[in-house]
Amino acid sequence: MKQLGRNDGFTLVELMVVCLIIVIVTASAMPSLLRTLVRNRMAEVAQDVVNQALAARSLATRNGTCYRLSITTSDLKRNGGTGGTIELAEYRPGGAAAQCTGNACDNDAADWNVVRILSVGEDTATDSDGVTHNVRSIGDDVGITGLYDRDGNELAGKGVQLHFYFDPTGGVKMKLGSTCDFGQGFLRIEPIEGPSRYVYISAGGTVRYTNCVKCPH
Repeated sequence: MKQLGRNDGFTLVELMVVCLIIVIVTASAMPSLLRTLVRNRMAEVAQDVVNQALAARSLATRNGTCYRLSITTSDLKRNGGTGGTIELAEYRPGGAAAQCTGNACDNDAADWNVVRILSVGEDTATDSDGVTHNVRSIGDDVGITGLYDRDGNELAGKGVQLHFYFDPTGGVKMKLGSTCDFGQGFLRIEPIEGPSRYVYISAGGTVRYTNCVKCPH
């Protein structure tokens, strides 16, 4: 006599239960995954700022001329954010800016040769000469949103172009508005949610990725 038994395979109900479990697990893991991606982007932006600043310092001392690191701060958005740009330029031979003195803080495009430009959140960026470049884009959700002093006071907010001038001695000056001077500052790398991180630049040429204890988080 043939024994009656269950057919091999899953029933429709079992398949629906498995799919429901997958959806629940994915939904619970998604916020953590998104936070991890944003943290990685934030670290990448900060590392790009550090790398370009260190490159400016190294090139200035090696070539005996002034290099300018320009940081354009910007707002950040979940999608379609601009995030800011990072531009490295070399001073063209001659003039006082070779030593980052006198007209070192003159941003006349004729005096500077753009060496490298990166963008946070966009595929193109316009340099100080008005030329648009296709650039490596880091992605949305992160932006370079301001400059702060050690006490957490805002020196520059969003939508400002900051210029750091690295001279052949390894020193740094910065232009804020019409003033060309520098003490120290913390560039804010801000995510769409979660704590910010900072890049510290000092007048002595120190550049590092750090926390700013009194700055916004």
